[in-house]
Amino acid sequence: MHDMKAIFKKHVKKHKRKILLGSPIIILIIVLDAFNFFANEKTALILLPEPSRFVTVDRSFATTVKLVARTAVNAVGGSIRFNSENADILDVSQKNSIINLWAEEPTFLEEKRGVSFQGGILSEGGFVGEGPLMKIFFKPRKTGKITLAFENPQVLAHDGKGTNVLGGKNELTYVVRDSNLSSPDINGDNAVTFSDISIFLVNWPVTSDVGKYDFNGDGKVTFSDINALFAQLGS
Repeated sequence: MHDMKAIFKKHVKKHKRKILLGSPIIILIIVLDAFNFFANEKTALILLPEPSRFVTVDRSFATTVKLVARTAVNAVGGSIRFNSENADILDVSQKNSIINLWAEEPTFLEEKRGVSFQGGILSEGGFVGEGPLMKIFFKPRKTGKITLAFENPQVLAHDGKGTNVLGGKNELTYVVRDSNLSSPDINGDNAVTFSDISIFLVNWPVTSDVGKYDFNGDGKVTFSDINALFAQLGS
C-alpha cells in the first residue's frame, strides 16, 4: 500500500503542470458552456454522443445533432465536418427530426468529410424548445481521436427578417481505442478526470471485474494501468 501511494504521489508530481494548467481550463469550459447554453438562455446547436465519447475501433457510433431554441425560430442550417481520415460516415437519419420542411436534406460533403443541411420548422408562432435535427452514424477507421465541429451554422428567428439568433455551439471529440481495452471513463461522465482515478484507487487492488480496469490490455490490473489512466487524463 505504501508503494502504491509513493507511485501515486510521483505521478501527481510528474503531471503537476498538466493538473495546474488543465484543471482551471476544464472548469472554465464547464462554466462557459453553462453560461452560453443555459445561464444566458442562448439558442444553441449541440452535438451529443451516443452512447459515449469513448468508443472502440470495431464498433459504429452515433452523434445526435440537437437544437436548443430559447426564442422562436423557424429555420436552421449549416455543415458538420470531421477528420475523415479516422472515420467514415455510414448513414444519416432524419427520424424524429423537428425539421419538417427540408430545403436541403442531409447531404454528404466531398469525400464524406461531413454533412450539410438546411430546413424549416413549420410551427405556429415559431419553434421554442429542444429537439433533434438528425442523427449521424460513424464507423472508426483506426484508434485515435475524431473531432466533429459545426461550420457556418445558422438558426433563424421567426421574426420575418431571417435574423440569425445562434448564440452557442460545441465541438465533440470521440476517443477511439482498441476493442480489447477498457474505457478510461470509469464513471461514464464522458470525460477522464481525477474522479475516475479515485474510483480506480478505491477498488485497488483489483481482484474482480478485471476487464473493467485493464486499460493496457494485458489481461491483468497493475501499476501499468495507472499509467494508462493518467495518460488519458483530460480527454
